[in-house]
Amino acid sequence: MSDKVIQLKSPKLGCIPVRPFLIFISFLELLWTLSYLTTEPPSTINFILGAASFMFNVSLVYGTLKYNDKALSYSQICVIFAIITNNIHQILYVGLYVA
Repeated sequence: MSDKVIQLKSPKLGCIPVRPFLIFISFLELLWTLSYLTTEPPSTINFILGAASFMFNVSLVYGTLKYNDKALSYSQICVIFAIITNNIHQILYVGLYVA
């Protein structure tokens, strides 16, 4: 076996490299979450959603920086859960007001 390292091209989203884009967007989301938690009036739902958003973005930044598959899989599960709960919300609540 040879000791050559295969250099793979970084995946891209259009012309934007995915890894730096994820780090940048997640860092902006962390700043937005912290500013939201400090400027909005405290309520239970604001705190829960802010904490969940903060944990998601920390996991995403850590997984992207350290190439940690486990952290990225947790982020993926969070996104799938958010999509499912949003669809259920749309069906149950918004669908009732259309009729």
